[in-house]
Amino acid sequence: MSFSKIFLDKLPSAPTLAYNFAEYIVNFLNELKIKYNIKWKIKGKTGTLIRDPQKFYERLNWCLKVIDKRSLTPYQQKIISELQNFFIYTHEIYVMCKMLNYIIDEGGKILNDKIYIVPGNLPSSCVRFELNDEGMTLIYQAAILSPLLDKHHLRPDLIIIKDLVENMREFNDKYVSREKKPIVKCRALVADAKVIVSERDVKQLRSYEELFPEGSVFVIFALTSIPEEYKAKLVKWRVIVGGEFRKEFIK
Repeated sequence: MSFSKIFLDKLPSAPTLAYNFAEYIVNFLNELKIKYNIKWKIKGKTGTLIRDPQKFYERLNWCLKVIDKRSLTPYQQKIISELQNFFIYTHEIYVMCKMLNYIIDEGGKILNDKIYIVPGNLPSSCVRFELNDEGMTLIYQAAILSPLLDKHHLRPDLIIIKDLVENMREFNDKYVSREKKPIVKCRALVADAKVIVSERDVKQLRSYEELFPEGSVFVIFALTSIPEEYKAKLVKWRVIVGGEFRKEFIK
């Protein structure tokens, strides 16, 4: 069964969720701009759809209508695949914004003068903030580079570290080992935002657990239910199967 079919069978509410996620993202980032003079930009087609939640809703509704047909044209397949990716990226950015909102609610202060997001691609987005008199950085699409990695890089959706870094180059220079494990030399909150959790995702989270040192926190935010066999493995590997972002995640 194709991912398209699984995606729409398991998440028939995708159009409404996309609308809600996009609306929340735009409202939150606009509030940052008005209250704190923080400029923002989300690049690419995902950014265009996020800024127009109604269009996002309509396109995913179209996706639901055509996917049940026995044969799709190559063009339709391409559009459906793109819409799925846009939805996945929007969910990731939504979780990022929920984290930042929580940080502000807890008395944190964002230090960036702009937030620049490139969904699913490089460069990584670094948002520096202060919370409880400590400097921290939230990184979206954290491209961790090391020759010790099988593919020479891993890219968790979101990490928070207790230090202020400007970009991933600085993070890799300061905190990534090229000689011994654990590859990352600082504790972190590591979060992945998933729509559907597959065996591949479980293995990916396992690789994160081995990547970061003792004391790191691992969380997965999943939109659909996680099969019990996967959930048992995740819990065994210290991964929190999360719902809402919680205070203890960034102690």
